[in-house]
Amino acid sequence: LRLSNVPASSPTLDAIQAAAARRGLLTVRDQQFLCSTLLVDGHTDEVRRLANKRSLRRPENYFGRGGHLRVQDHRQQREILPLLDAFFEQHVERHRLKHGGSLFDDARNRDFYRRLVAALDGTGWLLFSVTAVDDRPLAFHFGFDYNGVVTWYKPSFDVVRGQHSPGLMMVRHLMQYAVDHGRRELDFTIGDEPFKRRFTNAMRQTQRLQVFRQPR
Repeated sequence: LRLSNVPASSPTLDAIQAAAARRGLLTVRDQQFLCSTLLVDGHTDEVRRLANKRSLRRPENYFGRGGHLRVQDHRQQREILPLLDAFFEQHVERHRLKHGGSLFDDARNRDFYRRLVAALDGTGWLLFSVTAVDDRPLAFHFGFDYNGVVTWYKPSFDVVRGQHSPGLMMVRHLMQYAVDHGRRELDFTIGDEPFKRRFTNAMRQTQRLQVFRQPR
């Protein structure tokens, strides 16, 4: 048995280890990933100051001078589905240049996201955000708003305008969204990318637990 990416605070880990010990099974438990998060509840003044840092306001000021800048949050299938192809294409273009490929190169992954949007329609859990100038998308974010937590999940941005940091504009928007909607935190999930450390105030870990039979 191998469980990956379990929050270190989860009681599941201790429960499985105890059950395994009663049955004479071996367990190995180790650290897996660091997870950055921005705690908002009780830190709203700090988060507002962070969102208003010059480095985060600069992209918004730049793009605002070039046309009509807007940011929209979508939650319903009828709003999100027509935007997914542009999101997929933007993600593919960015990762082709920097990372050698995107998960959306595979049509099955695109289909999964469409089905996910359909399955969660009406729950209020989806949060699909778009920043655009004169209706040209600058950045997308496919994420979630569930149980008081905004979850950073799948971002993309226009690589042609990448030098002006449209992705940071999305980070700022989600910070402000979390404050304005009274959310407890903006969870950046697994991955220790440098930009996350700039805009978070807490760190968690995930762990891996493996269970083995005793060697004969």
